[in-house]
Amino acid sequence: MTQTKKTLRRALKARRGQAMMSYALITMILLGGLVGSTALIVPQVFKALDSYSANIYFCINAPIP
Repeated sequence: MTQTKKTLRRALKARRGQAMMSYALITMILLGGLVGSTALIVPQVFKALDSYSANIYFCINAPIP
């Protein structure tokens, strides 16, 4: 009976360790994806804002009223 309890405890510890590894891996993938997508999107947002402000400036300074 004691041998079965020890085996069960080992199995539970192994599951707990596997769950922590899965949690760490998923967290790393999500954070890495967030950083990667931010690095790709931010320059496009700045380019869009620059284009928008240039268009507004052109409309304000247009020679036709």
